Amino acid sequence: MAEEVPNKKPRHRRVVFRADAVGLEAYEHRHYLPLHPTCNKLLEKRWEDYVRNLHHSRLKQAKPTIDDSKPRVYRHLDMRLKKQQMEEERVHEIEKNNNILFRRIMNQKISHTEISDISKIKEYKENRNHIAASHEHFRKRGMEKILKENLTILQRIEEKAPNYNRLEWYSERCRNLGRKVKL
Repeated sequence: MAEEVPNKKPRHRRVVFRADAVGLEAYEHRHYLPLHPTCNKLLEKRWEDYVRNLHHSRLKQAKPTIDDSKPRVYRHLDMRLKKQQMEEERVHEIEKNNNILFRRIMNQKISHTEISDISKIKEYKENRNHIAASHEHFRKRGMEKILKENLTILQRIEEKAPNYNRLEWYSERCRNLGRKVKL
């Protein structure tokens, strides 16, 4: 018959830690690989955890940098005061012209004159052209006077000797540059 083999205990007992019993966090630093060389892995792990937690808390508290709220409403831009003022001025000008035309019509009805007669309009244009032609010689005389004054000023400017000596400037320039003067 077969003999019963008693249960043998393993030579090395495997210890399993439960997080709530011992706290695995106490041994995490043993498996931690720091980014930079360090003397104490435990302190380095704690420091990096602190910095990471601080970073995450700041990320949670961060506010958006883009303002997606609706833009402010400026009442003075909506009212467009300049446009209203220009419209009022235009209406005032139209009313003024209408009043002038109304007065002219009323005066024509009262006086019964022939203002719209074509022959009188032609006479007016001829008189206006005649007056302009009679003043033409005065305009020519004024233009000739201005031309003579301009010519005398030009002659005085051309006769005046210059204040600056260009040759002296050139020689100083060559001397500053270290060249020989070629005249």
